[in-house]
Amino acid sequence: MKSNINLFSFFFIQVLTVCSSVPPKVSAALSAAVEVRCSLDGLLQREQLISNKLEQHLQGTGQWMDDLGKTCNHVDFIERSMKYLKCLYHIEELSAAVQQSLMINSVWDAIKGVESMAALDCGLDQSECSHLCDFLRKTLCFWHNIIKDRLTSEFEKVLTQLHWPIITPNQAVTSPANYQDLSSQLEGLLLQLLALQTSYPFILTPSDL
Repeated sequence: MKSNINLFSFFFIQVLTVCSSVPPKVSAALSAAVEVRCSLDGLLQREQLISNKLEQHLQGTGQWMDDLGKTCNHVDFIERSMKYLKCLYHIEELSAAVQQSLMINSVWDAIKGVESMAALDCGLDQSECSHLCDFLRKTLCFWHNIIKDRLTSEFEKVLTQLHWPIITPNQAVTSPANYQDLSSQLEGLLLQLLALQTSYPFILTPSDL
């Protein structure tokens, strides 16, 4: 029993001797390593916390971007609707101007209105708004035909007063007393018919009439 105690005491003294023999620099390095490990654990915990907050922020940002996209689409729809209504109002203005010109027998102004409609029709040629283009085309054809019919009727009246055409070659034709006035009217009607044709020279299909 005594020998066992002495043996234990011997080993204990050896351990103390080994521990006391560790260089101070190594001990300091070990302590520093422990401190670094603790600091690293703290940084990892902070990194995880920041990562979680960032993920939450990105989720919120995604929802915000979705809302922004919907708002932009809504604004774009409103802008296109405003352009549609503005163009429709312009067509109505031109149509009313042509009607007013015909009511006061100002055919040249009516033809200018048709020219403005034709220019607008060319501008909308590539438009995807088929209903607006169709409405403009039908309105344009309507007034074009109204003016053409009026000029045709006036033209026939003047020709009748000029006793034209001559059916019998040997038939004696007496010039009317107002021949100069009728000739001026005929020339004016020809110029108006020409202007009307050049204002809208497109081929009109039966569906447009």
